[in-house]
Amino acid sequence: MYDYLRLSFKLTEGTLLSQQRQNVSYTPFNKVSHIGQRGYDYFITYGPDRLRRRTSLHTGIADGVLLTKFYAFGDYEKETTPAATRHLHYIQGGDGLAAVYVKNEKDNFHLKFLIHSNEN
Repeated sequence: MYDYLRLSFKLTEGTLLSQQRQNVSYTPFNKVSHIGQRGYDYFITYGPDRLRRRTSLHTGIADGVLLTKFYAFGDYEKETTPAATRHLHYIQGGDGLAAVYVKNEKDNFHLKFLIHSNEN
């Protein structure tokens, strides 16, 4: 098990699942290609290896793009919003994920998150 963030959850009454209808479309190889709900559309594009290459969240199919993500090499993501672009580099160690390096293009701000395992 890995600790990324320490979060606490409060028990709530009622349902945590959305009661709104979702429209879901699939690829010929049975992976989700589109999810639509309440005026939002989420598109997923896959490469020839059937791994995610690009996702985008829109306010309606023909309207503005809220977020686009590109995935490459299994250890890199590029997130683009109307306000900023962010690069995430996943750094592998001997026993799996060791760190995440984040670069924000807008303010040239850099962060590094070190990942540690609770397993001995």
